[in-house]
Amino acid sequence: MQPERYNKVLVSTHLLAFDFDGTLFDEHEQQVPEALYGLIQQAFDAGIRIALITGRWELPPEFLARLPHHARATSNGGQVRIQDEIHVQHLISQEDVEKVARLTHTEAELYAFSTTHFFTRAPQGARSQRWSRYLPVKPLEELVGAKVMKLNVDHISVPELKSTLSEHLPHLTLTGGQVPYEHFLTITPTQANKAEALKYIASTLGVGLKDTTVFGDSDNDIEMLRLAGHAVQVGHMPYLQEVSDEQVDRPADLVAWLQNFLAGVKV
Repeated sequence: MQPERYNKVLVSTHLLAFDFDGTLFDEHEQQVPEALYGLIQQAFDAGIRIALITGRWELPPEFLARLPHHARATSNGGQVRIQDEIHVQHLISQEDVEKVARLTHTEAELYAFSTTHFFTRAPQGARSQRWSRYLPVKPLEELVGAKVMKLNVDHISVPELKSTLSEHLPHLTLTGGQVPYEHFLTITPTQANKAEALKYIASTLGVGLKDTTVFGDSDNDIEMLRLAGHAVQVGHMPYLQEVSDEQVDRPADLVAWLQNFLAGVKV
């Protein structure tokens, strides 16, 4: 049920901010529920501010083209665009990249996203094949001098690596390494987190944080949910309960949520 405060939402003073994977994108169905596209378009057309805030380097064009938005943050806030113009960009230093590589298990799948390339220990692997649709792929050894936005590690050693990195590189932002991504770690610069991205986007779009509604499903959403005027958890991760005002089971349930929300919009 929608909070009563949504009965008279003013379109020019409200922001809806969505995580992508597990929130809009159903990871079991491997798609965004079709009805969500139309509802987000309806909100956008009504003048409600829309932001997409994702851990991905970029959203695939087939989804991006159908999700109208005023702002988007990628790489967990490593890059922020307003009206498709880059406003913020944070990079990992070459020194930190090298330290992470040394501390990572030699058999782990370690890869990096620069502003222009995908670097990996397995340039012929399945993940490289997928990313080659969007970025040129290079061996990790050629990373020197690149503008690195984020690193990812996929391996059973990730929980241990997360603890090691927290000790030796405490200034970096670490997400993952716990359910639902126990063996997957994302490493970004200090300032590259979704909470900072939300603050920047809301401020730039002229919306107070109290007038934001944020949707998220996992640990990289915790702080932006905490900041939001209203926080909606998608899914069942226990660690989100204390920072969320309400909860829905899965992305498809956002259809009814948005329908109810839009019914109360004051144009």
